[in-house]
Amino acid sequence: MPAITPGRICLTLTGLATAIGPYVADWNKTHVKNPKWPPHAKFHNGQTMSTGLCLGLLTIYYTWQPYTAATAFSLRTAAIFGSLYGATALSGILYPGALAIDPEFGEGFPQGPLFLGNNNSYLVKRKSGGGSRFSRDPLNLMNKESRKYAGFVNNKAVGLHPTEKGGVKLVTKKTKHPNRPAANRNEITWAENTSGPKIYKGVVNHTAKQGYRADLRQEVVARASAIKESQRPKKENPEPKLRGPKAKKSEEKTT
Repeated sequence: MPAITPGRICLTLTGLATAIGPYVADWNKTHVKNPKWPPHAKFHNGQTMSTGLCLGLLTIYYTWQPYTAATAFSLRTAAIFGSLYGATALSGILYPGALAIDPEFGEGFPQGPLFLGNNNSYLVKRKSGGGSRFSRDPLNLMNKESRKYAGFVNNKAVGLHPTEKGGVKLVTKKTKHPNRPAANRNEITWAENTSGPKIYKGVVNHTAKQGYRADLRQEVVARASAIKESQRPKKENPEPKLRGPKAKKSEEKTT
């Protein structure tokens, strides 16, 4: 019996998740039991679930293979098998016309936390404040790690940024090409001399009033206001004026 180590425990949990996860995620009305799906689509869905089952079982087998000179090779093989299903699932969104979920059941990429382990390149963790989680996502209005605000997992997302010349730039995602991240952006810029109220009205007109992420109306206005406030020139504090006896003494010295 091989030694029980943290690495083997992690690989075993990964294998179980890979084997069971596809059935938990797909054995419902959104996938294999969806009456709108043609039979051949269900065939490929079943193929995908069986692939996950086989990869998961192979991961567990190579993880707990009896000790031999090739133990290190077996563990590497187990790690590869355990990651293949998640890696191939992430690539599915890149195919033409592909969506992570049918529009009738929602939008975005709800599988992200499952495949990424609730981690992403924008995540910023802080030990203070009970383990606060922030985000560097440019399309996250609150810079807060949250499914609601995350721009990279939602088909509709809003970002507001200050420009180099003192203006404000609004960035939104196009809904037609979710699998083309480099080309699915709309940008609108307000100049430095544009008043705050005009910018607030403009960002709302281009988002909430058009039915585009109306749930973020308050956050959009709040961020635009914060950007305008940060761009105002700061006034220097005047020197404190002397009063009372100190003022009289000061006048006597000057005279």
